[in-house]
Amino acid sequence: MIVLDTVGIPELALPNIFHRFYRIESQRSRSHEGTGIGLTLAKEFIICHGGNITITSVINKETTFKCWFPIGYEHLTKNKYILITLKVQ
Repeated sequence: MIVLDTVGIPELALPNIFHRFYRIESQRSRSHEGTGIGLTLAKEFIICHGGNITITSVINKETTFKCWFPIGYEHLTKNKYILITLKVQ
C-alpha cells in the first residue's frame, strides 16, 4: 500500500515522525492540528501484523508512506490469530 501526501515533511522531522504525540510545527497547508498519535498507532498496527512502514519526503512537494503486510495468517502466532478471529466475528 502506498499513500501520497502533497505537503512534504522537513528532513529533520522524519526520525521523529512515528513518535507518540510528535507534531510538526507550522505546516502551511494544515487547517487544523492533530494530536500526534495517528502515525504512531498506524505503525504499531502494521508491526503487530508482521508488516513494515517506510517514509520518504521532499519538502513542499510530497511525502510517501509505503506499507507492507504479509499475506495470510501464517505469520501470526496462534494466540494472535485466535484473538483477531474473535474480534472479527
